[in-house]
Amino acid sequence: NIENSLFFSKVIKRISDLLSTVTVDGYVFKVDLRLRPHAAMGPTSISINGLKDYFIKDAMTWERFSWTKARVVNSPFIQKSNEFKKHINQLNKLKDEFVFRSYPDFESLESIRNLNKKIKSQHKISGEKNRNGYIFNVKLESGAIRDIEFLVQVQQLVRGGNNHALKSSSTLITLKELSRLEFISSTNEEKIFEAYKFWRTIEHHIQYCFNSQLHTLNVDNIKKITKSLRISSTTKLKQEIVDNQKKIISILNKTLNIHKSNDLLFNQNFSKMPIANFEKKLITNSHSSYDELICSLRKKPSYSRMLDEYPSIQEKIFNITNESLWIADY
Repeated sequence: NIENSLFFSKVIKRISDLLSTVTVDGYVFKVDLRLRPHAAMGPTSISINGLKDYFIKDAMTWERFSWTKARVVNSPFIQKSNEFKKHINQLNKLKDEFVFRSYPDFESLESIRNLNKKIKSQHKISGEKNRNGYIFNVKLESGAIRDIEFLVQVQQLVRGGNNHALKSSSTLITLKELSRLEFISSTNEEKIFEAYKFWRTIEHHIQYCFNSQLHTLNVDNIKKITKSLRISSTTKLKQEIVDNQKKIISILNKTLNIHKSNDLLFNQNFSKMPIANFEKKLITNSHSSYDELICSLRKKPSYSRMLDEYPSIQEKIFNITNESLWIADY
């Protein structure tokens, strides 16, 4: 007899070793078991009730990002199919309750900005960018893969609770849905898609060429990667990198209300930026219906955060209530 948690911990270790052990033929996947409840201090297997308890008491905001990617990858091999599906449904329900809110979650934007800033800081202090010959990290640099995933996941966290189509674990499927629902423009969708494809293609060629989980272009490998990509010159590759990077940085900054400074992404406090024309309107034309509606919205933390993040919404509300007092009083 063996306790369930111990049995599955042994299974997980065995599978992890099979996938990640390097042989003469290389390895299958690199498995990082630190990405689990309580990280390296926690057990490698956990019950659904244990996971629920962790989500309620100890989970961090950044883990909501990670769990947007969570999905069951195995098939039933111990349980019957109907029992297995039942547990999958339980897990998915628990995941959705943790990741997604039943309202537009604008309160998350500040923690999202801080997480983005922390990732950039960690890359900077890692010293990689100061090494001789460093050119670009297609995963961690501003405007690269991680930023595109941020772009998509931000919208998932803010709007996914009310839009089931945004709950996919696929970045590109979710991107397409964001465009369909008009949360991003079709023009930006195309830019993001092309940049994501470009970065992933470079990443795959780096890893194919060196049979290792690398993400960095440098002076030692750029010629080989350029040739593998069938791009005419290293100069052209570098220019394509700059062009795609600029596009994504611009879209991300607008999405998160941030600006680029010293290679880091910082919060620009848009809530305190003067909107001169609107302020003049308020002074001369403010009315009680508008004031009461704004006060009512301010009582709800998520709506209050939304008004802080996007002050132009207040002007739209003002214009609408100014045209129709019935709407304000409804």
